[in-house]
Amino acid sequence: MSAKTSTNTKTVAVSSAAETKPKQTKKATTTPVSDSDKKTVQTAAPVQQKEPEPQKDVQQSQKEEVPQQQTQKKKKVDLSGSGDERMAKYESLQKTRHDLLEQLKVVDRELDGIHTILLKTYLKQVENDSKKKNRATPNQIPIEISETLRNFMTLPEGSKKTRTEVFKFVHEYIKENKLGGVDTVDEKTKEKTLDKSMVKYDPKLQVLFKKLYSEQPNGFKFTQIMGALSEHFPQAQK
Repeated sequence: MSAKTSTNTKTVAVSSAAETKPKQTKKATTTPVSDSDKKTVQTAAPVQQKEPEPQKDVQQSQKEEVPQQQTQKKKKVDLSGSGDERMAKYESLQKTRHDLLEQLKVVDRELDGIHTILLKTYLKQVENDSKKKNRATPNQIPIEISETLRNFMTLPEGSKKTRTEVFKFVHEYIKENKLGGVDTVDEKTKEKTLDKSMVKYDPKLQVLFKKLYSEQPNGFKFTQIMGALSEHFPQAQK
């Protein structure tokens, strides 16, 4: 009996010791990561998620489908009636088509005629405009001048000048000799004022504008120069 009890106490002690021992947990084994694997992990592009497409409104889609269905529908030819009625309708449509084609031919002929007239008118107008541009005005044609005007411009006998050239010469002469501006007296205030639109005479201008000087001895206006010079172009007066 003593031997059995000793063995029982040993087994109880062993089992209690096994229960009190802490269980050993296995450590997780980690595999080392190389540098190349790290780079591939870092450089891997993120996966882009596709955005969901916006859903079309049901009413809008129905509206878009309606014109397509309408265009696909073709007009049906009315074939009702007897054979004679269909033949009569066919002949009337043929006649209408023939009449319309004849009207189109008439319209085409009228359009061709109008186009021809417009083209001729335009070409004639262009030709006339070019002639007007190339045509010299009377003031640009050189003609013989009077002896008085030749002496005033110190030109030899038989010289020819245009009206524009003579007017410029007289205008420069007035400007160089300071003949512009005439003192006038106001009748109401009795004050003297300088009228810059008037020109004073000097001995040469008195001879050149002899007729004008006899009518207006106090002076003449710039606008009267061209008219006063007309008597010095004897060829233009013929």
